[in-house]
This record gives sequence, C-alpha cells and structure tokens, in this order.
Amino acid sequence: QKANGTHITFLNNGEIPMPVVFEVTFEDGSKETKKLPVEIWQRGSQWTYLLKSDKVVTKVQIDPEGYLPDTKDKDNVWNKE
Repeated sequence: QKANGTHITFLNNGEIPMPVVFEVTFEDGSKETKKLPVEIWQRGSQWTYLLKSDKVVTKVQIDPEGYLPDTKDKDNVWNKE
C-alpha cells in the first residue's frame, strides 16, 4: 500500500490467456470489482495493476464468481495478514 494506491501483481500460470476479473475488499468492508483485458498477457506472464485508492486493501480475489476455467483456483485469493 502506497500513498498513491496499491500495486497488485497478477501471474498467468496457465497456457490460455484469459481476461482478469478481480474483487478488492477494503478495510472498511467496501468492495470494488475490476476487469483487465486479455491483451495484458501480450507483454508477458506478469502484470502489475495500480489500484488508485487511499483505502487499505485487505483481500484480493481473482474471478470471485467462478466463471473462468481454472485448474488451480486455490491461488486466486490474497488476504492481508
């Protein structure tokens, strides 16, 4: 978490590039859903997104609705310790 926002890094561990839909939960309980286009993977298998908010992020979940095929969905959630 930085003054100008939070950097969230995504890794594409699969063979088929997909868009990234993710939900961010903040310390105050509010949530925000974002979508990154599939084209982000044209530059490589890692993408860092700057979430412009001064709120403290407590959780990030990829594909919160479970729409996309994923063989390893256990690594789709990050929780602040």
